[in-house]
Amino acid sequence: MNLYRWYEFLEFYVAERIPQLPDLFRGLAATMGEDIIGVPIELEPDRFTEYATYEEALAAYEAEPKVRVLFENGMGDPDNPGLPLARFETSFDEWPPPGVETASWFLAPDGELAAEPGAAEQLEEYDHDSEAGEVSYLDGIDYDFTGAVPQMNWEPLAEGSGLSYLTEPFTEDTVLAGPGY
Repeated sequence: MNLYRWYEFLEFYVAERIPQLPDLFRGLAATMGEDIIGVPIELEPDRFTEYATYEEALAAYEAEPKVRVLFENGMGDPDNPGLPLARFETSFDEWPPPGVETASWFLAPDGELAAEPGAAEQLEEYDHDSEAGEVSYLDGIDYDFTGAVPQMNWEPLAEGSGLSYLTEPFTEDTVLAGPGY
């Protein structure tokens, strides 16, 4: 979870002190997590309290890799699926990491995602049924957004009533990380 890392940043660069979260706040995080998502949130331990001075702790903090990638968020605790914990993580000194092939996909005809942008005159169309009212993946569900694993109804839209885009199937294991927009 990134909450504690944000706290570290603010302590180092705003308060200019070694981050050390009071036990009261750790207890509040556990209680609030239990109240809000049904699972207590356990913040990671203080990482810089062994340093004698602020300057030593700051130097250790600044020596860490600058980019932290958390994978499979919500699967970090098999006993509590949906808890905001990653299954695993890795770090890099820069983004994108050296030796990594970057990729972009563009909307293309027939619901495809293509490696190259298409011509501006290519249009995809669908008919929006305004008489149907608002339809979403929450229809028919008494939705509780505070739960760790909300129940959702992922029914596909009827042909011609929505747009969906897919890549060709990957032929080898591929890691996707970074912004999706």
